[in-house]
Amino acid sequence: MQITILTAGTRGDVQPYVALGLGLKRAGHAVRLATHAIFRDFVASHGLDFAPVEGNPKEILSGAKGQELLESGRNSLAFLRHGLRLLRPVLERMLADSIAACEGAEAIISPFAFGGYHVAEKMGVPCVGSALIPLARTRAFPNIQVHPRWKLGGTFNYLTHALGDQALWTALRQPINAWRREALSLPPIGFGGPMRVMHQKRMPYLYGYSQHVVPKPPDWGEWLHVTGYWFLDSATEWQPPNNLHSFLSDGPPPVYVGFGSMTPR
Repeated sequence: MQITILTAGTRGDVQPYVALGLGLKRAGHAVRLATHAIFRDFVASHGLDFAPVEGNPKEILSGAKGQELLESGRNSLAFLRHGLRLLRPVLERMLADSIAACEGAEAIISPFAFGGYHVAEKMGVPCVGSALIPLARTRAFPNIQVHPRWKLGGTFNYLTHALGDQALWTALRQPINAWRREALSLPPIGFGGPMRVMHQKRMPYLYGYSQHVVPKPPDWGEWLHVTGYWFLDSATEWQPPNNLHSFLSDGPPPVYVGFGSMTPR
């Protein structure tokens, strides 16, 4: 089967999907990974087909608007507002690129807000949702952008997910629906948005993290799969430089805490 995986973001948003693509390739599928051009060599070096998607996250996040996004912290409304300011200038091109990237695909793996869901609908091929964090509605815990001081119960938790989905769709509804009409000749999606449709249709969703870190909620259906992390195998031929080897050998093992490509405090 020819599978296209669509993803966007920084290295931390791309590398797990390279690992997923390699797993699918070992299972006998042909895999194309579509993401930003700065990751072309990284994707190709692992033997996966590559397709470009507009945007350079490093440039975007290092700019003034990108820093405002990263500094918005726990203010979910500010995070959404700044994120959309960054996304809108490149969204049209990203959506157009997603059509080209999915040409010939027999299945598409894509985050819900990206173009893959809509392209799959147009092509009449299966779409599998994907995420590296829990996104589906549940009564077990609130939306990750909500940080209540007290536990407010399952109904509150569920509503935070519904409202989070609705806020994102409300912000993207106009440009996405315009693209659906003009580029894909599809009818617009209504007020409830694609996440609601996915839930109603029980569309398969892959979550690339460990159930030992976030257990699968009891109210998630069997079509929502917590698979474990998508890790790349370490290069077996690599050897550390002598000074690094000496540092690691001198005393107890160090502890490293990192935040990937995130740059603010």
